[in-house]
Amino acid sequence: MKFVLTILTIGTSFLSLMAQENPYAQIEFDSLVIYDIEYFYRDEDGKRARLKTIVKPDGSVVNGSIKRSVRLKKNEAEEFTTRLGNKGSFGLNSAACFDPHFAAIYFLEGKPAAHITICLSCNTYQPSQKIPASLVDREYDGEVYRVTSGFSLEYREYLNELKKKYGFHTISEIDNPIYHVD
Repeated sequence: MKFVLTILTIGTSFLSLMAQENPYAQIEFDSLVIYDIEYFYRDEDGKRARLKTIVKPDGSVVNGSIKRSVRLKKNEAEEFTTRLGNKGSFGLNSAACFDPHFAAIYFLEGKPAAHITICLSCNTYQPSQKIPASLVDREYDGEVYRVTSGFSLEYREYLNELKKKYGFHTISEIDNPIYHVD
């Protein structure tokens, strides 16, 4: 009995630690949908607009930017969520263009519960939840700064494989030297 309690305590502690490191693991959701998007789109008034995030501040989805959407299977959603909060999914530099072509929305009862909009061209993202795993220490001129890093090479490859698997229109260059940390 003592052994079972010890295992339960360790398991609970591990899950609690994971939830702290990965806020997406705490989200209650019933589906995860990934999107192939265009960063320039026509808004409700027919005006040209530039996408900043897949979900508007009022909680509605920016439908005009969507080219394709795919609801992930349960095991795919679990893998996506685990990888999104994993320290190994981050670490490369990023640029500042932010022309996103990929997004993911966690839904609960048909309403967005959380989301992330991603630009693999510049290796940056706009998450609805802060991701502690994305914070890294970088040294500049002898000073150490805590900054948000871009995705790792491995995570960029994972996202591109998802995009290929579901026929998304943009497949990004993965190993661009500008993202490597000196």
